[in-house]
Amino acid sequence: MEIMQQALQIFYAISGLKINLLKSSVFGIGVDRDEVEGLGRHFGCKADSLPMAMSYLGIPVGARMNRIKEWKPLFNKLSKRLAGWNAKLLSIGGRLTLLSAVLGSLDCWKWSLEGKHIFTVRNVRHYIDRTSLTVSSPPTRWNPLIPKKVNMFIWRLLRNAIPTRMNLFARGIDVNTFMCVLCTAGIDFNDHLFGSCSFSIQVWKKLRSWLQIDDLSLALPHQMMAWLDTYHKEILEAIFFLWWWCFWKHRNNLVFEKEATSSKNVFSPIVSLSFLWMSSRCKSTIFSWPLWRISPRHLM
Repeated sequence: MEIMQQALQIFYAISGLKINLLKSSVFGIGVDRDEVEGLGRHFGCKADSLPMAMSYLGIPVGARMNRIKEWKPLFNKLSKRLAGWNAKLLSIGGRLTLLSAVLGSLDCWKWSLEGKHIFTVRNVRHYIDRTSLTVSSPPTRWNPLIPKKVNMFIWRLLRNAIPTRMNLFARGIDVNTFMCVLCTAGIDFNDHLFGSCSFSIQVWKKLRSWLQIDDLSLALPHQMMAWLDTYHKEILEAIFFLWWWCFWKHRNNLVFEKEATSSKNVFSPIVSLSFLWMSSRCKSTIFSWPLWRISPRHLM
């Protein structure tokens, strides 16, 4: 018994896979029942005897899986997981996400889908994605000249997933007002904040003058991204990403710290942080702070 217990501990140390003895059973072939029960008490698992209906990860072993009744243990487990949810309150995407999460939380089990070999939960999730979900999101943009936190913010911004007051309300969170904290004349949502807010326009005018871009008007982020696609300059794209991130950060400072509204508080960090981050990340280009303060146009 001691050797067997040590073997299990060594297996766990090497593989990282720990055996759950509470869900395990010990069997004896040609061994007295009392000895089997003694082993069960020693290891802390159940003592069983053959023949019996064995199961692996909730699915009967050796059963005919083309019979509906053989799938009942799995259906019952899913029903218990979903019992506390009201499907009527969820959208189609929400239902699929919930089902995917429940299936993903179960241990990996195998089954046959459309009579084709063996599939896992991952295969089923991919099948649902291919047949039921439409993909409309643009490809993820990742700029190496700025930190990951800024790239992650841009990813959320382009998917309308940042916590504006309208988005919070849509998720069932109470907000005391829907008004934009920057201009107090519009609604706090993406299109207003980054497209038509009077404060955003002030910041854009300073930024456009610094970048020496006279032929571009303020537009929504995804429209700006389309314009950047034609320009093919990482430095310019990085400055735009930093602009949106600094703007959102200033907006949050107004909401949570009651900071004074000033376009300078947004524009100055864009200039200083862009120089700091890009000069340290772009080793192939020589950066000059006096020239950068005037305009980074000579590098674009």
